[in-house]
Amino acid sequence: MVLKILGLLPEEACKYLEDILVEHQTSTRPLYAIVGTGHHSKNNKDKIGKAVRAFLDEWKYAYKDFSVSGDKNAQGGILGIDPSSFDKSLLASEAGAGSGTGSTVTKKDPPKGPGGKKK
Repeated sequence: MVLKILGLLPEEACKYLEDILVEHQTSTRPLYAIVGTGHHSKNNKDKIGKAVRAFLDEWKYAYKDFSVSGDKNAQGGILGIDPSSFDKSLLASEAGAGSGTGSTVTKKDPPKGPGGKKK
Protein backbone atom coordinates (compact mmCIF):
# COMPACT_ATOMS: atom_id res chain seq x y z
CA MET A 1 0.00 0.00 0.00
CA VAL A 2 1.26 3.48 -0.85
CA LEU A 3 0.08 6.57 1.04
CA LYS A 4 0.65 10.04 -0.27
CA ILE A 5 0.56 12.39 2.69
CA LEU A 6 2.14 15.38 0.99
CA GLY A 7 0.23 18.62 1.41
CA LEU A 8 -1.22 17.73 4.81
CA LEU A 9 -0.37 19.51 8.02
CA PRO A 10 2.01 17.48 10.21
CA GLU A 11 -0.77 16.69 12.73
CA GLU A 12 -3.12 15.58 9.94
CA ALA A 13 -0.42 13.43 8.36
CA CYS A 14 0.33 11.66 11.66
CA LYS A 15 -3.35 11.04 12.39
CA TYR A 16 -4.02 9.72 8.88
CA LEU A 17 -0.96 7.46 9.04
CA GLU A 18 -1.94 6.26 12.52
CA ASP A 19 -5.43 5.29 11.30
CA ILE A 20 -4.00 3.36 8.35
CA LEU A 21 -1.35 1.62 10.49
CA VAL A 22 -3.98 0.52 13.01
CA GLU A 23 -6.17 -0.80 10.19
CA HIS A 24 -3.23 -2.81 8.75
CA GLN A 25 -1.48 -3.82 11.98
CA THR A 26 -1.76 -7.54 11.19
CA SER A 27 -0.46 -7.16 7.64
CA THR A 28 2.82 -8.76 6.64
CA ARG A 29 3.24 -6.37 3.71
CA PRO A 30 5.07 -3.07 4.06
CA LEU A 31 3.31 0.25 3.82
CA TYR A 32 5.00 3.07 1.92
CA ALA A 33 4.34 6.65 3.02
CA ILE A 34 5.34 9.45 0.65
CA VAL A 35 6.24 12.30 2.99
CA GLY A 36 8.32 14.41 0.62
CA THR A 37 11.46 16.29 1.48
CA GLY A 38 10.12 19.78 2.14
CA HIS A 39 11.21 21.28 -1.20
CA HIS A 40 7.84 22.95 -1.77
CA SER A 41 7.14 24.05 1.79
CA LYS A 42 7.85 27.37 3.40
CA ASN A 43 11.59 27.74 4.09
CA ASN A 44 12.14 24.26 2.55
CA LYS A 45 11.50 22.62 5.95
CA ASP A 46 10.59 18.93 6.07
CA LYS A 47 7.83 19.30 8.65
CA ILE A 48 5.75 16.29 7.60
CA GLY A 49 8.68 13.87 7.44
CA LYS A 50 10.00 15.05 10.80
CA ALA A 51 6.58 14.66 12.47
CA VAL A 52 5.94 11.24 10.93
CA ARG A 53 9.39 9.96 11.93
CA ALA A 54 8.82 11.20 15.50
CA PHE A 55 5.48 9.34 15.58
CA LEU A 56 7.06 6.14 14.22
CA ASP A 57 9.98 6.39 16.67
CA GLU A 58 7.66 6.96 19.62
CA TRP A 59 5.70 3.81 18.83
CA LYS A 60 8.90 1.94 17.85
CA TYR A 61 7.79 1.07 14.32
CA ALA A 62 10.42 -0.48 12.06
CA TYR A 63 10.84 1.78 9.03
CA LYS A 64 13.38 2.72 6.40
CA ASP A 65 13.95 5.88 4.34
CA PHE A 66 13.96 5.47 0.57
CA SER A 67 14.82 7.76 -2.31
CA VAL A 68 13.05 7.89 -5.63
CA SER A 69 14.98 6.40 -8.52
CA GLY A 70 16.95 9.20 -10.15
CA ASP A 71 16.97 11.44 -7.06
CA LYS A 72 20.32 13.16 -7.53
CA ASN A 73 20.60 14.24 -3.91
CA ALA A 74 19.24 10.98 -2.41
CA GLN A 75 17.15 13.02 0.00
CA GLY A 76 14.49 10.39 0.55
CA GLY A 77 10.90 11.38 0.97
CA ILE A 78 9.52 7.83 1.07
CA LEU A 79 9.24 5.75 4.24
CA GLY A 80 8.81 1.98 4.11
CA ILE A 81 6.99 0.93 7.29
CA ASP A 82 6.24 -2.48 8.80
CA PRO A 83 2.68 -1.92 10.12
CA SER A 84 2.91 -4.87 12.52
CA SER A 85 6.17 -3.82 14.16
CA PHE A 86 5.00 -1.29 16.76
CA ASP A 87 5.72 -1.88 20.46
CA LYS A 88 2.52 -3.54 21.68
CA SER A 89 3.56 -3.03 25.30
CA LEU A 90 2.85 0.68 24.82
CA LEU A 91 -0.83 -0.07 24.16
CA ALA A 92 -1.81 -2.02 27.25
CA SER A 93 -0.16 -3.91 30.02
CA GLU A 94 -1.96 -6.06 32.52
CA ALA A 95 -0.76 -6.74 36.04
CA GLY A 96 -2.29 -9.24 38.39
CA ALA A 97 -4.86 -10.55 35.95
CA GLY A 98 -6.45 -13.69 37.32
CA SER A 99 -4.55 -13.51 40.61
CA GLY A 100 -7.67 -12.84 42.65
CA THR A 101 -6.38 -9.41 43.64
CA GLY A 102 -8.03 -7.70 40.73
CA SER A 103 -6.33 -6.45 37.66
CA THR A 104 -4.87 -3.15 36.67
CA VAL A 105 -4.93 -2.11 33.04
CA THR A 106 -2.75 0.74 31.97
CA LYS A 107 -3.34 2.14 28.54
CA LYS A 108 -1.32 4.69 26.63
CA ASP A 109 -3.32 6.98 24.40
CA PRO A 110 -2.07 7.08 20.82
CA PRO A 111 -0.17 10.24 19.94
CA LYS A 112 -2.30 13.05 18.61
CA GLY A 113 0.34 14.61 16.40
CA PRO A 114 4.06 15.33 16.34
CA GLY A 115 5.78 14.09 19.47
CA GLY A 116 2.52 12.74 20.92
CA LYS A 117 1.19 16.18 21.84
CA LYS A 118 -2.56 16.33 22.15
CA LYS A 119 -4.42 18.87 20.06
